[in-house]
Amino acid sequence: MIKSFEITPGHHCFYASIWNLLRYYQINISEQDIFFMMGFHIHLDACQNKETQHKNMLCFDTFEVLFERIASRLDCAPQMQIIESKEDFSKYVTDNVSLGVPVILCVDPYILEYQTVQTNLSNLHYVLITDYDCQKETVLLHDAYVLDIEGNVKTFSGVYDVSRLYSKTINCMWFESPMHNITITNDTILTDAKNLIRSFIYDSTKHNAIEGNRAIQIFMNCYQEKISQGNFFSVDQCIQIILFVKAKLFPLFQYTAEFLRYNYYKEEEEGPAIILSLKELENKWAEIIKLLLIVNYKQTDVLIQKLLIEANYVIKKQQQVYEMIYSFWNSLDKL
Repeated sequence: MIKSFEITPGHHCFYASIWNLLRYYQINISEQDIFFMMGFHIHLDACQNKETQHKNMLCFDTFEVLFERIASRLDCAPQMQIIESKEDFSKYVTDNVSLGVPVILCVDPYILEYQTVQTNLSNLHYVLITDYDCQKETVLLHDAYVLDIEGNVKTFSGVYDVSRLYSKTINCMWFESPMHNITITNDTILTDAKNLIRSFIYDSTKHNAIEGNRAIQIFMNCYQEKISQGNFFSVDQCIQIILFVKAKLFPLFQYTAEFLRYNYYKEEEEGPAIILSLKELENKWAEIIKLLLIVNYKQTDVLIQKLLIEANYVIKKQQQVYEMIYSFWNSLDKL
């Protein structure tokens, strides 16, 4: 059993799991630092989606890619294994926790009874394991992102039965090499943050790529155009499109606002225009999610059209906000 493992709540199940894991290794960086160190890449792929007949696919970095990226930055060996059987689960978890190495599991969130509110906008959720009782066939599970019905984030630590958990586990991850004397400077994180924001608002010059926010705008406009022409998709398809885009963008709002507030503004300040603009985007997405719930019960073409219009508005607005942030950072460089 791994002793003295403390779980702290975060903003996203994956990034919060990595953050708690690094805190266990006594690496003093924040959750938003981890997000910017990992970065993320979104681009359009011209291949056609057979299900929706959409000519543009929105592609993005997987969490497995992000895990490898943070391991590379920390100069340690990332390990990932797909769980295909109970034996796989037992082997990878017991082998690691017996050596004092916590394991991150990617699971189906519906297997977690304590999740009274659906915390994920996909079918994946990340948790940490720090103990495996071979006789009772149970694990000690920690979750850093548990929402209550009022939207407050809490944590969970408790015993879970292996026979139920393993069949809903997709893969597991851990850092193989011990990490010591790792120092991440503020200047390094700032460079990471600037590079990420720039890649989000501007296309790279390689291969005429369509990336970041422009890729999302084109992707969403295609759907809105098809619907306006009477080519309606199913409600489930439209909901999944909106949830997918929202899930990829929401951490960027939260972590950027925290990064700016922590590094540039005093806590007692009411909030500069940039942070208020980010908060406006977060609130707008909250309204869109409420509209999604209505669409689930009242499936009309008018509501679906409204849903896509609202999402497109936010996507265009966020381009302006991140251009403001990038200009702000450039103005600091010139001082």
